[in-house]
Amino acid sequence: MKKTTLIIVDDHKFFRDGLKLNLATYSDVLEIIGEAASGDELMRLLNAGLIPDIIFMDCQMPGKNGIEVAKELKYSPEYQHVKIIMLSTHKDYKMNASGYGVVLDAIDVGMDGFILKDAGVEEIVNAVNEVKNGNGFIFGETCDIKSIMKLMVKERKSMLYFLKKKRNFNLTDREIEVIKHLSYGLSAKEIGSKLHISTDVVNTHKENIKLKLQEKHNIVLKNVVEMVVWAIKNKVIEL
Repeated sequence: MKKTTLIIVDDHKFFRDGLKLNLATYSDVLEIIGEAASGDELMRLLNAGLIPDIIFMDCQMPGKNGIEVAKELKYSPEYQHVKIIMLSTHKDYKMNASGYGVVLDAIDVGMDGFILKDAGVEEIVNAVNEVKNGNGFIFGETCDIKSIMKLMVKERKSMLYFLKKKRNFNLTDREIEVIKHLSYGLSAKEIGSKLHISTDVVNTHKENIKLKLQEKHNIVLKNVVEMVVWAIKNKVIEL
């Protein structure tokens, strides 16, 4: 049986030695062919022709961090086939719109597995086996990385929508559209004609904008000129 070849990349020699010692028990199926203390050292090994099946990569290293190095490898035609398992002491792995943790950053660049540095040897070996077979492996669980990527895209769209609403002071798209037309010097009647709504509806939008900004953000706008100046200054509209 062909052994699975590994390279360990971590700036702490103590950790590299410990991982090698733990994996020595599985020397019949695993072979550590190299180690590096930085991304630059890893690239020298790879460029010298020492290409492993899997790289264990520390997330936090001096110089380029592990995620930056992983991104370079995954975008490289020569090395994109090499599997990467990220190692971290971080436990900030909650997938939510307000704080993408280091795991999501790693998934984003194409990593294949993610384990904590205090993982047991059995979990480490399981990670190797799952990743070698084309699966994802995160915190002791086999997973479908592609599905997680789709979830991330969906989450990011939600995040962008949230940020857009925040930046726009909770104004609706139609209200922003009205302000933009007001900035061109158009009358309520002209705006109504362009947007296919009545003049009364345009005037209602104008009043709603002022009311919403005053009630929710304590912003008082006395007239159309102040409204347009405020919108431009706060990048709600661009001319």
